[in-house]
Amino acid sequence: MSLLDWTKTLWDKKYALVFALISPFIFSCQDPTQAKNTTSRSTASLEDNGAYVYTANPIVLSGREGLKSLTWSDKLIPKFITSNFYLTKKCSFQEDSMNFVTVNNCLEVKNDRGVANSSLIQKVDNSWQFENDTDEFYQTNTFYHAKLVQEKFNKALEFARAQSHSYVNVRNPSSIPYRIGNNKNYWLSDSTNSEKTLQVFSRCYLESLNAFFDPSKNEVCLGWNNDEVANFRMAQDPSIIYHEMGHVFVKIMMNLRNQYTNGFTLERTPFQSNLGALAYDEAGAINEGIADYFAYFITARERVGEWGIGAHFDLDRPMSEENELHDGRIPNKLRYPEYLHYEAQTPDNAIEDIHNAGQIVSHYLVSLTKEFKNQCSSIRNLSEQKKHERASEYIMLLLTESLAEIGDMTGKSTDYLSQFTQFFSKGPLLFGKDMTKLFFTNLNNDESFLWGQQVTPPNFRRFFRTFAKNIRTHITENLCTDFDYDESERLLDDYGLLLFKSYKDTGRGIDLAHINDPLTEYSMVDQSSISFGSTFNANNASSVVHEGNRINSVLISKSLIDLPVGKATAFVVDSRGEMESFLNSLTFEGKPIQLSDGLASTVYNNGNVKISPGEIVAISLNLQNNSNSPMAGVQILANDWDHMQLANPAKNYVNRTENLATHAGDIAKWEPCQIDGWPLETEGGVAFTPQDAHNLQNPGKCNYTTRTNKILNEFSLSGPTPMPTYEADAPQPICTVQFSDENETKWVSQDEHRVSMGLSDNECLNSKSTGGGVSLDFNPNECLVRFVPGANQAVLGKLDPQKTWTETMAATTTNGQGNLLSSAFVVMEVNKWIQPGTTFNCRLRTRFSNCQDCYNKNNSGEDYLDFDYASEKPFKVINFS
Repeated sequence: MSLLDWTKTLWDKKYALVFALISPFIFSCQDPTQAKNTTSRSTASLEDNGAYVYTANPIVLSGREGLKSLTWSDKLIPKFITSNFYLTKKCSFQEDSMNFVTVNNCLEVKNDRGVANSSLIQKVDNSWQFENDTDEFYQTNTFYHAKLVQEKFNKALEFARAQSHSYVNVRNPSSIPYRIGNNKNYWLSDSTNSEKTLQVFSRCYLESLNAFFDPSKNEVCLGWNNDEVANFRMAQDPSIIYHEMGHVFVKIMMNLRNQYTNGFTLERTPFQSNLGALAYDEAGAINEGIADYFAYFITARERVGEWGIGAHFDLDRPMSEENELHDGRIPNKLRYPEYLHYEAQTPDNAIEDIHNAGQIVSHYLVSLTKEFKNQCSSIRNLSEQKKHERASEYIMLLLTESLAEIGDMTGKSTDYLSQFTQFFSKGPLLFGKDMTKLFFTNLNNDESFLWGQQVTPPNFRRFFRTFAKNIRTHITENLCTDFDYDESERLLDDYGLLLFKSYKDTGRGIDLAHINDPLTEYSMVDQSSISFGSTFNANNASSVVHEGNRINSVLISKSLIDLPVGKATAFVVDSRGEMESFLNSLTFEGKPIQLSDGLASTVYNNGNVKISPGEIVAISLNLQNNSNSPMAGVQILANDWDHMQLANPAKNYVNRTENLATHAGDIAKWEPCQIDGWPLETEGGVAFTPQDAHNLQNPGKCNYTTRTNKILNEFSLSGPTPMPTYEADAPQPICTVQFSDENETKWVSQDEHRVSMGLSDNECLNSKSTGGGVSLDFNPNECLVRFVPGANQAVLGKLDPQKTWTETMAATTTNGQGNLLSSAFVVMEVNKWIQPGTTFNCRLRTRFSNCQDCYNKNNSGEDYLDFDYASEKPFKVINFS
C-alpha cells in the first residue's frame, strides 16, 4: 500500500489524515475578535528613562478568564527601561571578583523584521512613554520583558558557574566551562567568534499568527496579523516573550563548550549544537518544555500563554497537574509516554507535536522546583519570592550542566583532562599522557556533530539521565542533602522518566584504548593549574538506579519492534512537488543538503508511489510495536555504520579513476557481515569470529567496531592528486545489492555491482563536488542508491501497544484531520542508470527511548561506549528490501 492509498483508506473510514511534509505552526487560524484601544497615561510621575508597562498579560492583570477584549486602562505601572538613547542593552558577566566582561550590544528591539532597514526607536524628552497600543509602546514593553528575563538568566548562569566550580567531584566533573566570561560563552556569537546582537521584533507580520526564535539569524519574532485577529499581538503576552527568549538561552547553554581558548587564541568548533532538528523529535520537545519553564522562572505561574495563544486560539499550556486547564483529568502526573500527544484544550485529540510532548518536561521541572522549595533546608525558610528565585536557580544549574555536556562539540564535556583548556606550554600531554585522544562524549571532536545530533541525540532518555546525574552531584550531594537519591528517582518515575539503569557518572565514554596506561588515575586540571590532590578514575562502576523506585517507567526489549507481517511495511512518496518542497526545507551541518548532480533528480519523479530509477523519494517505515506498552521516541537511522568487512586490509584503495592507473591491483573489496543470520555465508555474508570484539589487533573484521568512524585515510588525501584509501574499519553505506551470475546469487557491495554494470565512478551518486571535480567524500559503495545526509534519520513519536505506526497515527486526529510529519521520513536518491528490477537490501537501525536493551551492555547497568553506536549492538537492525 502506498502512502496515498493509505490516506484514501483512512478518509473512507472517516479519518482525514492530511499528509504534510512541513512542520505545523504552533496553532491554527480561529475566528477573529476585535480589541479596544486605550489612551495613554500621564508621564508626570515617571522617573527619567522610564515608561508605564504591563507586567503580565491582560487575562492575568484583569483576573478575567476568557477575556477577549484588550484594555490597558489602570493596568500599567512605571518601570525603568534604559538610559541608552535606543532600545539596546549591554550584557555583562561576573565570572569572579577579578573578571567582569561585557557584550556591548547584546540585545535590541525593533518593530517588524519584514520591513527593510527597520530602525531603532529613540526616547523622547528622556522618556520611553508612548501612546498605548502604538508600535513604539509595544517595542518599549517588549524590551522591558526581554531585558528582565535576560538579566535573570545571566544571574542564574553566574550562580551555576560559581557553584559548579566551588568543589571538585571526581566522579562527575563539571561541564560548565571555567572561563565562561573570557571565552565569551555567556552570549551568542558567530563563526568568527564575534559577539552577536539578538534582535527581537515586536510586530512581525505572519500569515499564520505565531511567535518563534530563529537560531540561524539570532532573531525573535513576535507575530501580528491584523486581518486574522484585529489589534492582537503576541507581544501583548510577556509569557510568550519569556518562552521565546527561553529558546535563545537553550542555544547558549547547548553551546557553552563550543567556543574555547586554545593557548591564547579564541577558537570555535566548526558546528554549533541545536536542541531539536526535525519537525518532531524528542530534542525539540525538550527545548519547548524548557522554554515554557522560563515563563514559570519569571512569573511563578503554572501556565503559559493565557492571552497570546489562549484567548483567541485555545492553545495555552499548563505547567502543573493542578492547573485548571487540566480540569482534573490528570489523576497522578503527566506521565511519559502516555501523555506525549496530550493537549489540555482538546484532550480527546491525540496530536503529535513538540509543544504537547514538551509539557511533560515543563511539568516535571515545575514539580522539581516545588520539591526544592519544600525540602531544602537552605530554601524553605525564605520568603516566597526568595524561595522561588533560589529553587529556580537550582533548576538552572541543572539545565546548564546538562545542556553543556550534551551539546559539547569538542568531545570533551569538561575542562578537566581537555587539551583545549591548557596553556600551550603544557601542550596535548599531561604527565606524559596524550589527551588529544581522550573524549568523554559524542565520540570525538571530528564526529561530534553526527553523534550529538543524530547517532546519540538528546532524546528523553539521554537528557533525563544526564539531568538526574547532575541532581546527584549538585543537589543531593551538595546544595540540598534533604533531597535524597530515592526521592529524585521516585519523582522521575512519577513522570515515567526513569528510563535509565545507571547514571554514567564516571566518564566511561573515554576511549581508554588510546591511553598508555588505562588503569592510571589522572590528576584533574583546571584552566591554569593542576590540582594534585584530586584524582579521576574512569574505571570505576557507574552509580546505579535503585530498581525499587521504577514503577511507572516501563522499559521494553528492542526485539519487540519490527516490520509488520501481512501489512504494509513502508510508504513511499515520490510526488515531484512534495519532494521539491521537502528538499528545500532540509539542511545538513547548517547548510542546504547536497544532492547528486545529474544522476538523481525530482525531474524523474513519476508519482507512481514506487521507487524508480532517477527518483528522489521519501520513505517511512511502518514499524510495529509487538509489546503491551507504548514505545516512544522511535528513531530510524539510515546513516553509514560498521557492518561490512574489508576482504583484504592490504588492498584498501578506493575504486576511483585516480587510483586505477597505479593501484588497480589494490582496489578494496567490501563484504557484508552476517548480522542476525543475514546474509548467509552461501549468499556472500561473512560470519563473526569468536575473537574478542575489542581486540585492537583486528580493525576491519566483522567483530570489531570502528573507534574513529573515519571512512577515508586522511593522509592519502595530500598532494596534487588524491589517491584515497579506506580506513580498515571504515563505516559503510547501508544498502547492498543482490548479484547473480551463472554460478551463484549473493549479496555484494554497490561498488562491485556497478563494475559489473560497466558504470564509471563519475556515473555514481555523490561522485562530484559542488565546485566541480571529484568529491573527496565520495564512496562508490553508495553509487546506486544513497540516503541523503540531513535526511537520513526519522523519528516516530509513539507506537501504541500491538499497533503499527499507521494504526497509531489513525488515532491522531484534529477535528477529523491529522498530520504525518516530515520527521517520519528518510530520503533516498536512486541512480538513473539502475536497471529496473534490481534488488537492494538496506540495513536501517532502529531503537526507542524507553528501550530496555538499546543503551545498556548485555542488559547491565553500564551504558554502551560511544563508539559502540557505530555498530548494530544498541539497535534493532531492520532489513528493508
